[in-house]
Amino acid sequence: MASETTSAITHILETEARPLVIGGDCTVTMGVVAGFQQSGQPCALLYFDGGPDLYTPGRTEYGNLDAMGLAHMLAIPGSDPQLTSIWGGGAVLHPHEVVLYGDAIPDRSHDLEDVLSAQLQLKRFPAGLIHQDVASAAHAALSEIERAGRRFVVHFDVDVLSHMHMPIANMPNPDHEPWGLTIAEVVESLRIFTNSDLFAGIVLAEVNPNNAPGPETLVEYVEMITSGLAGRPHIPDHDQAARGEQFRARESLCDDR
Repeated sequence: MASETTSAITHILETEARPLVIGGDCTVTMGVVAGFQQSGQPCALLYFDGGPDLYTPGRTEYGNLDAMGLAHMLAIPGSDPQLTSIWGGGAVLHPHEVVLYGDAIPDRSHDLEDVLSAQLQLKRFPAGLIHQDVASAAHAALSEIERAGRRFVVHFDVDVLSHMHMPIANMPNPDHEPWGLTIAEVVESLRIFTNSDLFAGIVLAEVNPNNAPGPETLVEYVEMITSGLAGRPHIPDHDQAARGEQFRARESLCDDR
């Protein structure tokens, strides 16, 4: 899939359009970044995700590749050469060209991805910081990604959201602190990122319709994304609270059964 995506991106960039890529798991972003590289338009990457995907084969109990995408783009030791061969081997991104945004890794948890992001000196804006002031966090992240000196792609994984607000992630984060983002925080962040003159495209990843409580959840997802891309007013927090209560009620009913 990543190789096919690379080819599609090169064709899109020939038309000077901004790609909107609908995944698929997070490895689709590997193909997108490779496509920019092969088109002679290397990009930076704003990784808007519930986790930074810095695992390599053998370092996660699940063995799922969608937790390894960024690791391979950075060519972290242990990366699979079969994957890095998509762009000719080695790293397709360098740490200063990556900004992590929205992860829910506990602070000082000794989590492998927390350790690796610190070792690589990746700029990181975790969920806890965004909860304090979403506009300030988003503008700071934008400044960091623009400092890379080239256009940037936004990788957006729906698991960055708190699962109780929108339970459609393929690999949902646990419902405990640190909580994922709210819909309003996602929309405001997307509006700030996509209004940049250096914004070059977006990847939407990890939506699993089978996890949705009903079709209305998928409609809410589309509305959230279009609101962020079109600059429409963000969704009020009280609406999110109501949705969260509805989800918890459904979850309670399932548990009772």
